[in-house]
Amino acid sequence: MKKILQILYSGLGGHGSVFFSLVEADRDRKFKHCAVFYGVEPLLADYKQKCEALDINYTYSPKRPGLDLETQRQFLEWMEEQKPDAVILHSPPALYACRKYLKKHPQVPLLLVEHNANVLKGSKEWILSSVAFQFVKRVVYLTESYRDEVKKKIGFFFKDHKAAIIPNGINTDRYCPGEAVGDSIIRIGMCGRISKPKDFLGLIDAFEQMLLRTPNIKSHLLLAGDGPDKKSLEQYVVERGLVERVTFLGLLNERDLVSFYQRLDIYAHSSFSEAMSTAVMQALSCAVPTIASSVDGMHLVLPHNIGVHVPPGHAEEMANAIEALAVDEERRKQMATRSREYAVNNLSNTATWEQYVNLLF
Repeated sequence: MKKILQILYSGLGGHGSVFFSLVEADRDRKFKHCAVFYGVEPLLADYKQKCEALDINYTYSPKRPGLDLETQRQFLEWMEEQKPDAVILHSPPALYACRKYLKKHPQVPLLLVEHNANVLKGSKEWILSSVAFQFVKRVVYLTESYRDEVKKKIGFFFKDHKAAIIPNGINTDRYCPGEAVGDSIIRIGMCGRISKPKDFLGLIDAFEQMLLRTPNIKSHLLLAGDGPDKKSLEQYVVERGLVERVTFLGLLNERDLVSFYQRLDIYAHSSFSEAMSTAVMQALSCAVPTIASSVDGMHLVLPHNIGVHVPPGHAEEMANAIEALAVDEERRKQMATRSREYAVNNLSNTATWEQYVNLLF
């Protein structure tokens, strides 16, 4: 049985969702899976539990400030013990360890998956994007527009024959519709890392505007996730007098995350940038009518005939979109049906996994 190693970020973000989704898509367990969790944040308890449940051998390597070659040397030793037949790298800062491993094992295919939105990359990230082409088998991009932006930016270093496009997928069996809550409250929600690229502040402002315009509608805003801006946003909610109408749920394990989506009447994804939003895909799969900021690539996850797009950074437009859905129950029902059908037919993790296997072997 061949062994596939994946290297990903240890904290909250899109890497974990993609990693576990790929492992779960190997339903017949044709491969042995292992993982290195590498990052400045502690390894999430939910990741540990899921690794144990899915029989994934793993190690956690806390990243030190800067280049941190020493830690990479340490988990390189672990890689030598595991002897993977293929490597999928979700975290470009770990390229050093991968390059060292390939020097000893040149027959092992390495895929680099580009997750981080291009607009958020600094000079170091762009250097890694360029250098990777020299020794990886393929660089995987989530969308064509993402790939084209990279090609334009790094020019000569880009290798067309090494570029591949594979959209993310999710477990549509797990992320599925639930039972209706059965009360008159309209629950609006968003899930993600609470940091600047995700415009939680704009969503809170939009929700407040909607409350002022529609005082007769019972509504509540539920925010799932954690991150560096969480405390300041909690204080902002206190200052705006919204404590009884806005709830921070914190970091949710997968079971509670599914329940979170299933409770919602509207999913509102306010963001300044995305590579490919796993949260939007999860909401659609749970049959939640979805509104999202029209950032690059969002139309590939949320077509205009499935959800609602609003300009990024425009709280008033987001408020208008939320209000329009909140007062129209029939439209919400129609959108819910279309969302679930679209997710099952287009966002399943099984198709994604097949594409990865074909690239590796």
